[in-house]
Amino acid sequence: MISCATRLAPFDIKELRELTSYDEMEMDLIGERKTALFMIMSDTDSTFNFIIAMMEAQMFNLLCDIAGSKHNGKLKIHVRFILDEFSNIGKIPEFEKIISVIRSREISACIIL
Repeated sequence: MISCATRLAPFDIKELRELTSYDEMEMDLIGERKTALFMIMSDTDSTFNFIIAMMEAQMFNLLCDIAGSKHNGKLKIHVRFILDEFSNIGKIPEFEKIISVIRSREISACIIL
C-alpha cells in the first residue's frame, strides 16, 4: 500500500489530475497522417518525467497494435521517435523488447543520450 501511495502521490496535484483526465491527443492517428509531437520536460526538475515515459510507452504499444490490426503489420506512415535526453525521461517498461520489434512495423527510435 505504501509503495502504491508513493507512486500515485503526484496525482494528488490538481493540475496533473486535470491534465490526465481527458484525451485530446488522438494518438491513434499518429501513423495514419503526418504528425509532429513535441514532448518537453524540465532539464532541472525530474518530478513529472514519468508522465513522458508513460506516454511514450503507451504510444509504442498503441502504434504496434494499430500496425498489426489495421495495416497488415506496418503503419501507413513511418513514425520516427527522436528521443533526446532519453536517459532523463524515466524507464519505459520492456523497452528492450519494444525496440527490437518496432522496425518491422514502420516505427523507429533515435536515442540521444
